[in-house]
Amino acid sequence: MTTMDFQDQETMVARLRDVGLGRYEAAVYIGLITDSTARVSEISKRTAVPQPKVYQALDSLVEKGFCTIGPDGINRYRPVEPTLALGDHIAGLKRSEKTTLVLVDELSEMRAKGMGRQLWAPPIEVVKGRRQVAATLAQEIASAQTSVDMFETEPHVPEDLADIVAALLQRDVDVRVIFQQEQLDDSAVRLTCDGIKRLGAEVRARDDVPSKMIVIDEHLVLSVVGTTRGDKHMVLVVRDPGLIAHMIASFRCHWEGAAAID
Repeated sequence: MTTMDFQDQETMVARLRDVGLGRYEAAVYIGLITDSTARVSEISKRTAVPQPKVYQALDSLVEKGFCTIGPDGINRYRPVEPTLALGDHIAGLKRSEKTTLVLVDELSEMRAKGMGRQLWAPPIEVVKGRRQVAATLAQEIASAQTSVDMFETEPHVPEDLADIVAALLQRDVDVRVIFQQEQLDDSAVRLTCDGIKRLGAEVRARDDVPSKMIVIDEHLVLSVVGTTRGDKHMVLVVRDPGLIAHMIASFRCHWEGAAAID
């Protein structure tokens, strides 16, 4: 007879509950598939499910397609093979994925139709979460038409900076980047720095880079704050002309005092 550690059993019960089984149903189903010849009393003892509840759970598992009833009067319940038992759930996930993808396409089309309209935008917008921050940075930087000025320091997002800069330079967008000097000791950061320099970006370094900041076409600023752990990333999308003027002045001051990178 197969045995299962209590903690492992509880974990498996929780996972089965996620796919629609009740607690007793999940425990009894596990009891059956670990020993398909077990009697109700044995399942009750092994799973700590009261015997009357075992009978109720078995009947419910039959209705949900996780058990079958055989002719044997003693061991008449048989577990359905997991691939078959979970088949409906898997099919439902596929239908849900398909429906969600269609919804994404429709919403993206609606958004694209509205992009050309002059809609009001807040002077400062906050975007949170590592994935959302990386997507916002990549999208806004890629939209640049004339220039991108950047303070490059932690947190280092997006990771594909070299690819983004290459695409900008191919469209004749001027790119200037100030790296924090101590960050260049990191081989990955230095590799990125050397890479975008070879592509044609102007790069300099200094010790006192205040924070990660990106000025796009001198009319939009992205300022990143937070850490690289969890969802502590946050980017401020600044559209206020006065604040942007201050940020541009800060970049220019730091650029003039930065050293060229060999």
